[in-house]
Amino acid sequence: DVEDESGISYSTITKLWKEWFGFGLGRMISAQGGERFVRTLDLKEFGFEVPKLQSSVQPEDNQST
Repeated sequence: DVEDESGISYSTITKLWKEWFGFGLGRMISAQGGERFVRTLDLKEFGFEVPKLQSSVQPEDNQST
């Protein structure tokens, strides 16, 4: 979830997505009852580092004790 990973509020994320869409930086797609922004440019081409997100799901230990 973008909100959890970024620490930015949902309303701010939505506002930014709409601004970026208006600049032609991506497109909006349907997602879980709403819309989501998908970028159409590779940020690395412009010199931006894009860090990998750490998974918030921890693997389960299925071994019996």
